[in-house]
Amino acid sequence: MNGRGWWAVVGLLLVPLAIPWFNAAAGRVNAAAFLKEYLSGPLEFHGLRHLGRLSHFATYREGLARVSESALRKNVLPESIRAVIGGSSVDVYPWEISYVPANGLSWANRPLPASFNTYTPALDSLNAAFFRSDGRPEYLIWHTEEGGNSIDGRYLLWDEPRTLRSIVNFYDMVTADSGVIVLRARAHPRFGLPQPLGTLRVPWNTWTPVPQTAGVLLAEASIERSLIMRVIRTAFREDPVFLSLRFSFGGEARYRVVPDNMGGGLWVSPFSVSGGGLWSLLQGGPARHVIAVRFSGGVISKLYPPIIVSWLRLMPRGAPDLDARPADIPTQR
Repeated sequence: MNGRGWWAVVGLLLVPLAIPWFNAAAGRVNAAAFLKEYLSGPLEFHGLRHLGRLSHFATYREGLARVSESALRKNVLPESIRAVIGGSSVDVYPWEISYVPANGLSWANRPLPASFNTYTPALDSLNAAFFRSDGRPEYLIWHTEEGGNSIDGRYLLWDEPRTLRSIVNFYDMVTADSGVIVLRARAHPRFGLPQPLGTLRVPWNTWTPVPQTAGVLLAEASIERSLIMRVIRTAFREDPVFLSLRFSFGGEARYRVVPDNMGGGLWVSPFSVSGGGLWSLLQGGPARHVIAVRFSGGVISKLYPPIIVSWLRLMPRGAPDLDARPADIPTQR
């Protein structure tokens, strides 16, 4: 095959990869204009033009320092919170690490310092193990300005479910102010081992009742993929998967999920729509109880069999087992 033939093959392979990228672009983005700008960028020689700044490097650095100082100023914590943390080690959750330089804190960072980057169970497990280890930071700053939202319409507490469970297990809330919650490491886990409540196959696009139980309800969900679909998945992006919740008071919520991380135990009920609400729930505050869930997607829901869901219950250590395993929860294999 000659050179033109190879280029034709490469072009044919890139076209189907480019189509889903354009489809996934936000509605406000003009994909064609963006592609034109991206391809013509190297011909603009921006780098050569910026080299002129080297002749005024000191001025450039001073200006950059002012911009940085202004950006960090909004994340300066109240003196009362900085006094609580002192010189102890600290990490920031879910991702705004600028709290560290803004307050001169001692950063003991987890392996992946942004929740939305843990796209696989292996990465989630790394962060989860960190917060269970003796090397975990004494304090954790949880900033709440995003509420319960993550990126791409995802739910913050489902980004890395294993890590979330480690944080809930090994940290207590000590104070809150200015859009942050300060957590302190505890010596012993808050919850006992997860208790299985049953396994069933949940049809796509169908509301399915969830077990009503004391404690915290988790859902370990998995999608069965054939060998052919796993191979296709390595080259082509799947349609997004969404999980909807129906609450006891009649409202509903819908979030995008990372399919590979659904097996980590998604926190289903009680449910919080704010980043700080989780800790209120743990302290006996108001809760939203979920009565049904629904998995939905595009083509993926037509190509794959029903989702396998295992229900688990978390109970605080030392709490009485108020309800045995409900008899009406079906178990399938």
